[in-house]
Amino acid sequence: MADNPSHMTPDVDGGLELPRDTKTLLKDLRKTYPPRCIYPGQDPIEAHRYAAQVELVEELVAWWEEQEGPLD
Repeated sequence: MADNPSHMTPDVDGGLELPRDTKTLLKDLRKTYPPRCIYPGQDPIEAHRYAAQVELVEELVAWWEEQEGPLD
């Protein structure tokens, strides 16, 4: 998982606090896991794992949008 994204709020223990609502969580996940190309020299397994995380976030966003409308 990404290290301490700046858009997430630290909790009292220095960890990250989860947003209290689904819409904010999905927006934060989109910021944390944006689609990207494979970096030169990046391990292919690492790149595929990241791509799977992006795909999961996008599936969750699509599911939200089917039920609630546009996320943004």
